Amino acid sequence: MSRAKIMAGRTITCHQVDMAVINTEYSQELTQGTVGVVIQCSTAHAMRVSFETGKVAGPTSPYWIVKSGDKLMFRGLLLLEEDQRILYFACANAGSDCMIIETSVS
Repeated sequence: MSRAKIMAGRTITCHQVDMAVINTEYSQELTQGTVGVVIQCSTAHAMRVSFETGKVAGPTSPYWIVKSGDKLMFRGLLLLEEDQRILYFACANAGSDCMIIETSVS
């Protein structure tokens, strides 16, 4: 059995975004105070992720590739501005879901 220990004052939030159309940019705004994020595609497909709009659908650098079965993790984030808290992602396969788990401090 796997257990997660949450420190006082921290919140875990899960998001699931359907990427219904291939090579289309989707986005998710993270909670203010987010300090950690884990991103994974729920299907056996790779996906592209960026903190900048206009980078993942094309694709155009800079972006990260999350390969099938892998996770992309960010820890110790300091996202001060509202536009810094938006993740952008796309997939070359229709019907994939982007799974995002974020840890935030209150």
